[in-house]
Amino acid sequence: MAWAYHIYRIDPGRDIIAVEHIFYGHTKAECIQEFNEHLRACSGLCAAENEERIEEEWEEIDPEQIPVPSDDEEEEEQ
Repeated sequence: MAWAYHIYRIDPGRDIIAVEHIFYGHTKAECIQEFNEHLRACSGLCAAENEERIEEEWEEIDPEQIPVPSDDEEEEEQ
């Protein structure tokens, strides 16, 4: 099995979920590593975590559900 780690950023003014981040991995540790790497680059998520405005949810998924880049995305990066 694999994992999807859902992180929901709560909008403080409206008390709604403003943004969802999903981190995929073959293990929970991989998901957490991806989350931590993104956290360093995403000021909005970092602020929400510091202000305790995030909720999290783990979802067990089939490894084939982990997204892979499409051919179009790979061409754009080159």
